[in-house]
Amino acid sequence: MASAKSILDQILHRYTLHRDSPTSTKDKLHGAAFLVVDKSGPIYAGAAGHTSLPINASTPAFSTDSFLWVASLTKLLTTICLMQLVQQGKLHLDEDVREKLPELTKWGILRGFEEEEKKGEEQGKKAILEEITKPITARQLLTHSVGLSYDLGHPLLERWAKEVGKKGNTNSMTVEGWTTPLLFSPGEGWVYGTGLDWAGVLLERMTTTTTTTTLGRYMRENIFAPLGMECSTLKPATELLENPEKRIKDKLVRMALRDAKTGELSLGELPISTAWDPKAESGGAGLWTTAEEYGKVLAAVLRAASGSEEGERELGLTKETVDQMFSPQLNEKGLEMIKEMGRAFHAGIMPEFPEGFDAVDHGLGGLLNMEDVEGKRRKGSMMWHGYCNSHWWIDRETGIGACLLVEQFPFADPVVIQLYDDLERAVYGELVPEWKKITAAVV
Repeated sequence: MASAKSILDQILHRYTLHRDSPTSTKDKLHGAAFLVVDKSGPIYAGAAGHTSLPINASTPAFSTDSFLWVASLTKLLTTICLMQLVQQGKLHLDEDVREKLPELTKWGILRGFEEEEKKGEEQGKKAILEEITKPITARQLLTHSVGLSYDLGHPLLERWAKEVGKKGNTNSMTVEGWTTPLLFSPGEGWVYGTGLDWAGVLLERMTTTTTTTTLGRYMRENIFAPLGMECSTLKPATELLENPEKRIKDKLVRMALRDAKTGELSLGELPISTAWDPKAESGGAGLWTTAEEYGKVLAAVLRAASGSEEGERELGLTKETVDQMFSPQLNEKGLEMIKEMGRAFHAGIMPEFPEGFDAVDHGLGGLLNMEDVEGKRRKGSMMWHGYCNSHWWIDRETGIGACLLVEQFPFADPVVIQLYDDLERAVYGELVPEWKKITAAVV
């Protein structure tokens, strides 16, 4: 009978490209790494494929130590940083932070556009901007309930940006680029956007004293160093210059692009070119890391969730604080909007759940499933994913967490979604029973 490890290895191998693979790259990935942890560390670590295209004798193998941009997987770490401040009493989740983040009130709330007659010109449209009168809080920033959306692809925000002559956009990785109107009054809905970027800015402004604190420096001192995450960074270009011994470029995974018509892969560039050397360190999408190192974060959260002294010491979070992170945060309007988004863009919001599954909420750090997912994670688990198709989940009830790291574009890649589903089902069908037997025998 095959072991759980061999089954997971086979799944990864089946979905990835190898030197002896057929010429076609359709329905394949150039490489992937998958890690499953409990509170003590990895219980499975595997990788398959290669770090670049085309694959030949000199193309490095993809490993759990391969270095790549994980985009929105950053959000969990930024949340941990803010919750450290909450636990220390330096920040209250429901305090008004508008004074610390005055940029958020610059444009107000965009309610739409009104027709405006212009003599001798074609009829134009003028933005309807309403003053923000309600508090903006850290809780809203961390749960996407503040009203901030990414502007690219959003017709109202793109029209507004054109009207005001805005330079840059939310992908520019600058404070100016993140500065947009809200789409609704703070706390009165849910929309995915730059809330975590602003949470990072808030942290920087709250922790800067005589010397400037950047989000990356704070993460280095309060997450990366305590957990032994040597390669993880928000500014790889700077890291490469200052710490060449880490050889991150040798471990770098190149971006693969899938052709929408043929399904074939080709080598491409980062969809956000500024991610390699950003002007501002993004709390929403700035992290570069490895599967091994991201797994250390998931394991540390599980340790903190168990109430262990080690977990509290490493992450600076008590069990009660972690419990708060995993508690549902959205009000009725927020729930209505996140479920509507899940129905409209299922593959982009909650692809690991069956179509029609809407027992969801949002915690502090990620999306929560409020019911068991058959054959997969248990109720109360938290998850999220990134622009280039990496994923993670933490299942406190079972006692495991996992991450799948890939460098694949466009977002919501169907091959990654199917791979992730196969891996998770094998985790719960094969690995968890095997792991439980081993841990029971040790006890």
